[in-house]
Amino acid sequence: MMKSTMLSAAIAAALLSSTANAENLAIGIGAGIPYGGITGANISYQVADHVDALGALGLSLDGLAWEVGGRAYLSAAQEKHKDWRLTAVYGTNAVIETKVCSWWDCESEYESFNGLTLGVGWGTRAGYRGWNFDLLYIVTTGADDRADELRDEGYEVDKQSNGLALSFGYQWGL
Repeated sequence: MMKSTMLSAAIAAALLSSTANAENLAIGIGAGIPYGGITGANISYQVADHVDALGALGLSLDGLAWEVGGRAYLSAAQEKHKDWRLTAVYGTNAVIETKVCSWWDCESEYESFNGLTLGVGWGTRAGYRGWNFDLLYIVTTGADDRADELRDEGYEVDKQSNGLALSFGYQWGL
């Protein structure tokens, strides 16, 4: 957890460094993995004509969640501010809830997992304002292995994700 927090802080510092051109920055709020969790905020910076880097902090059921990654826009037209894109992020992408029950009460415990998430979406490039939408697929996560461990230990696993997730949000160019 400490390494991931340090990595997130380093990327955020790089995005906000004095060499960054404010015209290429955007701050967004939304729901879903590219926003750090259930809900959160991200910052994106245009690092090349068709590529934005992003970092996010948000809230999950387990507390603070994070993401780092990038987006590649598919249009060759630089003046096009909204476009189809591919997204790749690494960070918090799953949470497992374990219920510990006694005769009269149940208490929930949460455990977060990190991994790679890929997606396709439509949205606004860094530096501009507008809506963003993504359909995401969780490629890797430790949650699947943990669910298998819990089953092996005799716990009942109610449901497991199919690996698909949606996200949406709004961003403001700076």
